Amino acid sequence: MRVMRRLNSVFGAAPELKALTARAEEAMAMQKIWEAVAPPPLNQYSHVGLVHDGELKVYTHSSAVASKLKMQINGLLKKLQNRGVEVTSIRVEVQVASVPRVPAGTAMRISRDTAKKLLKLADQLPADSRLRKSLKQLASRA
Repeated sequence: MRVMRRLNSVFGAAPELKALTARAEEAMAMQKIWEAVAPPPLNQYSHVGLVHDGELKVYTHSSAVASKLKMQINGLLKKLQNRGVEVTSIRVEVQVASVPRVPAGTAMRISRDTAKKLLKLADQLPADSRLRKSLKQLASRA
């Protein structure tokens, strides 16, 4: 609790940080209203921005959620206005979630002793066995 008080005093001291804090609080308040107004589970799979020139932007990662929200815009608009939000339109946008690329792995090498054991095991399997072919391929990495 003491840390939060210190952070609040730091953010409240600088005018730039004070404005940033006010916008963050406004965004959190708008998100809480959205979660109360939007039907579940749509409220869990979407989030809102701030109202700008009467327009509220709603963001989601799913085009299916966006489609369902768009069908309910009129009702959502009325519910938001009933809660005192000065909004005249809602814009729903799909934001594609970026997936970090997995770097290509380097080929692992196995010891010669392990390769010999794999070949010995492969020779015990039927000639047309897929496992036999896979073991021989793995043994070739020695």
